[in-house]
Amino acid sequence: MRVQLWHGQLCRVVGHSMAPRLKAGELVVVDKGAYRSRDPRRGELVAVRPASLDGKVLVKRVVGLPHERVRVGRRAWTLGGGEFFLLGEQPDHSLDSQVFGPVN
Repeated sequence: MRVQLWHGQLCRVVGHSMAPRLKAGELVVVDKGAYRSRDPRRGELVAVRPASLDGKVLVKRVVGLPHERVRVGRRAWTLGGGEFFLLGEQPDHSLDSQVFGPVN
């Protein structure tokens, strides 16, 4: 018999950068083991802790995959192996990869 343990965490949404998908004050469950067996896919919501934000957890949408070139407005990023580009649902008002860059 195989027993699988669930490693989740409840997080409260702060701010409006993910509206209308996630609203300020809502609780979301973050599955910490979701990507142990596969990489994130385009369009999925992911929780990340960018090093530059001192451990703050952000929930954003995957819009760029490894080895792709992502353009947002006049800026462009070329992603390396294992790098993902994340945006909020309101990219003009979101703390996302436009600010902290691609994430691993």
